[in-house]
Amino acid sequence: MVVTDGDVLALRAFLAGDNAQLGRLTEGSNRVPDDRFAALVAAAFVTAVQRRWPGEAPRASIIGVVARLRSRDREIADLIDPLDAETLIGATLTDPSAAAALSAKAKATQVPLLRQLIDEAELDDDGLDALLAEARVVVVRMTVAPSHHR
Repeated sequence: MVVTDGDVLALRAFLAGDNAQLGRLTEGSNRVPDDRFAALVAAAFVTAVQRRWPGEAPRASIIGVVARLRSRDREIADLIDPLDAETLIGATLTDPSAAAALSAKAKATQVPLLRQLIDEAELDDDGLDALLAEARVVVVRMTVAPSHHR
């Protein structure tokens, strides 16, 4: 799967909360195909999780990230099942390609968890750009060597 610069810029605007830029990047003929955007979000999530926990992740640390996310916003707390979110992080750490086989409900937690991980990493513009560049490579790696779980 080819991820374009426009796809990366759209996800960057989305993650940075720049809705005006996101609108400009995704309107009309610039619309990012859903499959490419979903693949890029998944790859950015894998990248952020692996950066946050480069080795084994203590369960308490995963629970803490999910709890902080849910405490930020009542609406998010209502939408995100903590067990699904913790399972998604755990699956991503053990086998990133297996995380793709999780339920749609579990995968729906990727975006808010990704935002939480980026917020906690306190990434500046260069840091966010580096994460997204790495995610772009992960998309290629995930599509070139698809998992047996799909």
